[in-house]
Amino acid sequence: MEFIQWLKDKKYLLVFCICGLIFNYIAFTPGFLTPDSLAQYEQSLSGQYGDWHPPVMAFIWHLLDKIHRGPQLMLLLQLGCLWGSGYLLLDTYKNRVWYFLIIIVLFAPFVQNFAGYIIKDSQMALCWLLAFSILFRTIVIERKISKVAAAFSLLFLTYGAWVRPNALPGCIPLCFLWVWVTFNSVKTRNKTITAIIIFTFIILTQWIFTTQFIKPREAVN
Repeated sequence: MEFIQWLKDKKYLLVFCICGLIFNYIAFTPGFLTPDSLAQYEQSLSGQYGDWHPPVMAFIWHLLDKIHRGPQLMLLLQLGCLWGSGYLLLDTYKNRVWYFLIIIVLFAPFVQNFAGYIIKDSQMALCWLLAFSILFRTIVIERKISKVAAAFSLLFLTYGAWVRPNALPGCIPLCFLWVWVTFNSVKTRNKTITAIIIFTFIILTQWIFTTQFIKPREAVN
């Protein structure tokens, strides 16, 4: 019980989440890689991208490699999404049951197994989790979302969609949630239209960015 009281202080809650991130980083470093992960990493090193895997992840990896070569920064990105989400969710309610529930989920095998697995599926899920956590916290504490929070939630929502384009239907409810939170004073019909526009924008920008900027080569079967 003292632990829960300790977490109710924001500075200790932040310390707890940072310690969780460090623990995961030490346990998982340099990250779990499969043939798919290695294929994207090879593309990030060469700067030559294929279209077998979504090239956006390899492109981001390429940028991170300029800071530090290796999978460590990609791992840190994923763990940052996980524990950033944990912090926001834990700070949403000051409730003992809620705290236990979120902590159990954070350390659950079905979360930990994928947090250190560097692949597009993990990045999509963790980015969407962070976007949802920002929006959910805004709803619960009943305040207007800041421009920074709205921008970051949209950024992570978009990256999650870009990194796994064939999972775009999962982005639809998040687009609606983002519009409902960001434009809370707008009429329902206008919110729906705006959500559809944003979803379409995400699809089009993903296609334009991939085909016109990254320009992946067609994979040879």
